[in-house]
Amino acid sequence: MPEYPYRCPGCSKDFYITKSARNIDDLENCPSCGTSCNKNHRLIARPSLHDIEVGEAQWDVALGCVVKNNKHRAKIAKERGLEEIGNESVDNIIKHFDDQKSRAAKERYREFFDPIELRSR
Repeated sequence: MPEYPYRCPGCSKDFYITKSARNIDDLENCPSCGTSCNKNHRLIARPSLHDIEVGEAQWDVALGCVVKNNKHRAKIAKERGLEEIGNESVDNIIKHFDDQKSRAAKERYREFFDPIELRSR
């Protein structure tokens, strides 16, 4: 869980509270004087998600913005002229490399065992 820094309005001391992001706006008491501290006494601001519910949205590192879902991610990528890569299934990747190996083996076989007169064609 993240730690959040607070500055007490009563004694002006800084302190840290460890709590989940869901409870970020809960009131906290200063450990020195017991004064109640709210979100306005937190030294960092809560991240703004531009009116998107936190449960539905997530930060996309590659796009550098908050996306609602896969459809929204694809829309943003298309608008920016980006194409997602690496989504192929493992079976398709294995099939691709097996096909490449097979073609290379057939080529080596043909070069080695075919009669010389067929190679000159």
